[in-house]
Amino acid sequence: MKTRASTKTVTRNRTVTSRYTTPLPVLVKATLGQVKSGNYDGLANFDQKKPLTPVKVFGAEYLREGSELNKAVRKSMLGRNWNLFLAANQLRDAHEKGDSYEIDAANQKLFAALLPKNPAQEHAAMVSRIAQFWLHPTWSSRTAPVNLPPAMAHEMEAAWLVLWWNSRRKQFLPAIFCPDYKTAMYVRAVLRDLRACPGCDTPFIPDRLDQQYCSTRCSDRHRTRKCRHLAKLRAKAH
Repeated sequence: MKTRASTKTVTRNRTVTSRYTTPLPVLVKATLGQVKSGNYDGLANFDQKKPLTPVKVFGAEYLREGSELNKAVRKSMLGRNWNLFLAANQLRDAHEKGDSYEIDAANQKLFAALLPKNPAQEHAAMVSRIAQFWLHPTWSSRTAPVNLPPAMAHEMEAAWLVLWWNSRRKQFLPAIFCPDYKTAMYVRAVLRDLRACPGCDTPFIPDRLDQQYCSTRCSDRHRTRKCRHLAKLRAKAH
């Protein structure tokens, strides 16, 4: 089995989805710079309203910290959107592992993102925002199977399953077209092709289906924090 390097996967120039999940690429509109340089992967010949629009596979270069593409991705997910994306994906992984510590941590991030930043805001506004994402009347960690799927589906409503002409491979191929970067981020996350590291909140492309952290170092650091937290809880119990 391939070993995990300590460097973050997001630095790799991977432009296809992980072989551990699905071969379907996620497409976005190519930027003006990509079009001018010829750095795009095909044409949106599936869109009759805007035919032959250049498209690009939403790959690792969109996640590389400090890049212009990454700045554009983050700009499209300003404010609560970014924190909601991280919390929702971390909650999914934590719930599937059955890890109560990480479920609680993800839920804390979730509610921090949903709560109003201005204390002067009316209580009704806070309740409304929480209800949009978390509808169960008696919240618990067991509500994730009920509420997470529709919440994630809502963020992917604009995604479109298409057949496109891949000009590089000279083939007609299926793909998922996303009109914006936020939709693309959620689609890749749902496909298990993109995860949010619970240790440092960095989105990364996993090398393995069971990979939870962006790096070995981050995994070790997070587990140390978890052990210390659980030790404090045990000490208080006694």
